[in-house]
Amino acid sequence: MKTITNIDECNKVLKDFNGASAQIWLFHITHKRLALRIWLWSEAEHQVQKEIYIVALGCEHIVGGFFLENANLLIVKTNNEFSEPIYKIIDENSDFELIANAGIGLLDSIDWNNG
Repeated sequence: MKTITNIDECNKVLKDFNGASAQIWLFHITHKRLALRIWLWSEAEHQVQKEIYIVALGCEHIVGGFFLENANLLIVKTNNEFSEPIYKIIDENSDFELIANAGIGLLDSIDWNNG
């Protein structure tokens, strides 16, 4: 499993998952960590083709559903009113937005057809 923390690289990977399904996968309240699972499904083969995970650290705010269809996720790094970095995961096809203040990581998981 490969971990990507560079926002531009994360967004390049996410482009390959436009139209995928996504869901809140794990949440750890003590450390305010949340993982989103994103996967591409093959109707022809009736199985997951590829999946990735986005892990958000220091989660502060979330809007939207727990399951997204036809997701078009994007990660944006910006600053809050105190000039501290914040990370937003947004879905351009729905009202989903997750805001974290401690970082974002993308875990490139298994390619089920080749892995």
